[in-house]
Amino acid sequence: MSKAIRCGDIVPGCEYVARGQNEDEVLARAAEHAKRDHGMESIPDDVIDKVKSAIHDE
Repeated sequence: MSKAIRCGDIVPGCEYVARGQNEDEVLARAAEHAKRDHGMESIPDDVIDKVKSAIHDE
């Protein structure tokens, strides 16, 4: 079963959805998105925790 996270669950108004076969793939895609589209040079631990808790099965 694949996994996903909606960026809008963390950043209101963002429509991006990161998908992957497992949590690591989703986290990697979400980090790329955060750097590219939200200008985050590094991802703070509290944001990573929020992202991990918002990942769900599709």
